[in-house]
Amino acid sequence: MKDRPTGPGTRRYWAEIRSLERPVLPVSHHSRYTLALAYANSYHVGMSSLAFQRVFELIHRTPEWSCERFFADGTGMPLSVEAATPLNSFGTIAFSISFEEDYVHLLQMLERAGISPRRADRGPKDPVIVVGGSCAMINPLTLSEFVDVFALGAAENLLPGLLPALAEEPAREAVLERLSSVDGFYVPAAFQPGEIPVPKLKKLELSEEQMRLPGNLPTTAIVTPGTEFSDKFLIEMSRGCPEKCRYCWATFGMGRFRWHPTEAILDSLERARPVTDQLGFIATAVGDHPEIERILREAGEMGFRS
Repeated sequence: MKDRPTGPGTRRYWAEIRSLERPVLPVSHHSRYTLALAYANSYHVGMSSLAFQRVFELIHRTPEWSCERFFADGTGMPLSVEAATPLNSFGTIAFSISFEEDYVHLLQMLERAGISPRRADRGPKDPVIVVGGSCAMINPLTLSEFVDVFALGAAENLLPGLLPALAEEPAREAVLERLSSVDGFYVPAAFQPGEIPVPKLKKLELSEEQMRLPGNLPTTAIVTPGTEFSDKFLIEMSRGCPEKCRYCWATFGMGRFRWHPTEAILDSLERARPVTDQLGFIATAVGDHPEIERILREAGEMGFRS
């Protein structure tokens, strides 16, 4: 009997990856509803994304919901990290895309799963393809022939509209019709070809008031050595940017500069201490947090290093 293949994307490959992961918070995969959470690049790149990890955490914090992660590693049927479930087994596939180069990877992953890349070619039994992330917010029209639903804005504001629609609507078309009337979602099929629905492209960003509420601080959900930030616990420090560089989308596309409360940041470090002593801060301008010196000092006193 031949050994099972061990190359990227195989069942054994993902089992080895899982053995190296260290969840910061307990994660249960026993739920009533589930979806595929996909990143259209390698595990190394995808798990380096704090936004991707944040969506994973928020889904698992939602009662009765869980998700399984997929990445572009390998050449055959994409299998989930959690259970080696085939990608085409899910009724909804939610992609996070931050780089234009990953558009091709998205289409390749769909083809590898036997799913028609063009939305016009999909039928009632095909999954709903959702895309969020920076690229969706900057210009969703580029992928409008391939994507069923674009999620525009912060996951904290979008998942409360998306997950109930997926749970309560029995059919693919019913899901699309419902989401077409929900703020923060752009459903291309609801518009004529060539029509640019400017009002529907409004993003639901996380407000300054929301950022001060408990539970709204994005941090690493799973610490792993297989990323660009190997074994680091990442914390989002702020959103927007105060520098106002004319060439930068973050300045004008992410709203006014606002920062997370210092106490929330320090509390998150206490949760991370049993898992890792390595720390990374994520923001367009980390040094502009008004209490950066206190945060660095107390993180050092806790034993964290960069």
